[in-house]
Amino acid sequence: MRTQRLTVFAGWAMVAIAVLHTIAIAVHPYWAEWFAGGLRGSDPDPLSLATFWALPGGFVPVLALLGLLTVRLGRRGERLPGYVGWVLLVWVVTAVALIGPSGFILGIVPAAALIVSSVLGRRDRVPVRRDRVPGAGDNPLSAPAGGTYRGGHEQLLHDGASCPGTGNDDGAGTDFAGPGLSGSSTASPSATPTSSSTSGRAQVR
Repeated sequence: MRTQRLTVFAGWAMVAIAVLHTIAIAVHPYWAEWFAGGLRGSDPDPLSLATFWALPGGFVPVLALLGLLTVRLGRRGERLPGYVGWVLLVWVVTAVALIGPSGFILGIVPAAALIVSSVLGRRDRVPVRRDRVPGAGDNPLSAPAGGTYRGGHEQLLHDGASCPGTGNDDGAGTDFAGPGLSGSSTASPSATPTSSSTSGRAQVR
């Protein structure tokens, strides 16, 4: 749950930074010049060119899309790989080192949230345990020492206990005791062959 909240928070933080950056730079006098083709000339105005790379040609659309994608993943219980946060942090620190204190400092917030989310996700990860089914990979009719398989139900019985939940605790079926399948075989009444000529005179034991 902590990783999910941190991931969603980091996503909205990136969207907020993109929106704030757009609001701060969107109002300028160069829009008409840009649509008139002023940037296509051989000698564009340096300030106009810098403003273009700060907004339409900058990181705003990519950062906003990354933020929305991060929010969606967080709401689904997923998270971004840890390297996303580290790359974002290196980018922000490098930009601040080159240009000085600026809006880039805000990028530390989503970067740190993604890094912490990744660390907590690895720490809370529980390995999936696959318990070995008794007798799996061996003879399906073999049983551990002290156990018995009841034929027809293929359930392990320990120390002569009845087979729970089967509704057949009268000993009907075929019992195999021990790993060597040695033991007694008891014929089920429903499986005892009978005929009209012997039904009243003989009983199969």
